[in-house]
Amino acid sequence: MKRVTCGVSLALCCALIGACGDAGDSGTSARADSAAGAIPCVGANDCLPGQICNAFGRCAYPPPAVEAGIANDADGGDSAPPEVEERIAPPAAGKRYVYVAVADQDMVVKIDAQSLRVRTIKVGRDPGALRTVGGEDVALLLERGEAKATLLRSQPDGSDKRSRLDTVSGVNQLALSPDGQHAIAYYDPKESGGTLPGQALQEISVLRLTAGKEQSVRMSVGFLPSDVQFAADGSKAYVVSEQGLSIIELSGTLAPAIVPTIALRDASEPPPAEVRVTSDGALALVTIPGKAALRAVVLPAGTRSDLTLPGEPTDIDVTPDGKLAVVVLRDQKLLALVDLPGDLADPQQVETRQIGLALGQAALTDDGKQALLFTNASEIEAVVLVQLAGGGAGDSGSSGVTSLPLKKAVRSVRLAPGGKTALVIHNKKPGEPSEQDPFELFIDRSHGFSLIELSKRFVKLQLTDATPGPAAFAADGGSVYVLAGDRDKRIRQVVSIDLSSFVADEIVLGSHPLSVGVVPLAGQIYVAQSHPLGRVTFIDAKTRETRTLTGFALNSEVIE
Repeated sequence: MKRVTCGVSLALCCALIGACGDAGDSGTSARADSAAGAIPCVGANDCLPGQICNAFGRCAYPPPAVEAGIANDADGGDSAPPEVEERIAPPAAGKRYVYVAVADQDMVVKIDAQSLRVRTIKVGRDPGALRTVGGEDVALLLERGEAKATLLRSQPDGSDKRSRLDTVSGVNQLALSPDGQHAIAYYDPKESGGTLPGQALQEISVLRLTAGKEQSVRMSVGFLPSDVQFAADGSKAYVVSEQGLSIIELSGTLAPAIVPTIALRDASEPPPAEVRVTSDGALALVTIPGKAALRAVVLPAGTRSDLTLPGEPTDIDVTPDGKLAVVVLRDQKLLALVDLPGDLADPQQVETRQIGLALGQAALTDDGKQALLFTNASEIEAVVLVQLAGGGAGDSGSSGVTSLPLKKAVRSVRLAPGGKTALVIHNKKPGEPSEQDPFELFIDRSHGFSLIELSKRFVKLQLTDATPGPAAFAADGGSVYVLAGDRDKRIRQVVSIDLSSFVADEIVLGSHPLSVGVVPLAGQIYVAQSHPLGRVTFIDAKTRETRTLTGFALNSEVIE
């Protein structure tokens, strides 16, 4: 890789912060070590043998009743731990401005990506969960230490009109409607660091963001909301909880209320593993742990029916047009394709594809024509590409299934805009790579990611000096920027990759990176870093030239 140096740094959200004891430990001592310094995880293959990735995103031993059935066998198998879907926060970039929340200084930094002029905005304690409205310079963030939300609406002169709204105490996650007119603030265990709030376990804040009509309303929903989905036109919010689905009408008058819960399961059944609402809002598709079926719930009536399948689903996705449900059956090594709504009434019409590997998750291209299957529950070093519609170059016979070998196990998969390439973030095996290791073990113990060109079925492995962290694709899907940083080892990098050639440049930064995002209007990529005076580096999407801005925390500007 070519190395480019600039005075800046990046941060990493997935670095290991503790240890759970040696891989050979068992019983009380290993559990004590685990509790003292649990490893952050995305899936079970980030953890020690016998552990799962729990609701707080930490490696943990399952309860004894479950533990007997856990085994991290390389083939996946019936006893593999559950799949875990990675939740990726969108970058906080508007049409022209970049917004960066600096939690330890209780401020938001607003940067003009064209001129690099900076404005600092003092906000309440512990700002976080910052979101921007697509195509507009409007930002919303939670002031977690104040039980408030602040809405910043940019004005023509670069100043901001500020609205401050109350929220439920303890909320730490924001879901923004596609039209940018509403947001839902709720409690997310993985964002909490393992702490539980009070009333936020069953209360949410519904925020109306319409200019001049800003409003905050508290509502009671089912126990422990885990996800919020929206109707395509933004008129409804669907709040998924352990008890069911709450539908909130956003187009009418908002008032405090108990939102009725549509039951998705019987009282004797465990909470749903996954819920997907179709784009037209007509159906909720549900998977129940231990049940070999896809459940369809008619909305808002709540009428339920189960479509029997060859095995228990481990992931469901729905194509953007809402016409096809893609259901992964990991233990059977199958993919079921369910035409909606017709196949729900006629199971004989459901198409199944043999995958050949125990893969438990699918990532769909934005046109809904291809799916990339993977697992983060076991150490399978492969992904499978499936043509869902329209065929494609390189199909394996009529099944349209192609297995793509990798050199490392998978943590997560992210698809570029346009669906031509995929970024596969890998995990690493315990231990530092050594020149005395066999080559395969050296690779397994190294950090890295892979790039896949889907039409050519070409895979390229890229090793990194630290755990690959946040990543940002250019709006046209032509490039991607991956952060890699380690505070202890003073590794501060962003890897810039041209996705037409997979040629990578390693940009060395001067301080630890925090976040990365794209500003489409300016054609710039930004990397915010940890620095006592404040620091952001801008990367030109075409030339890869870098400019670093330091000192904005003191209302000064030093461009390097």
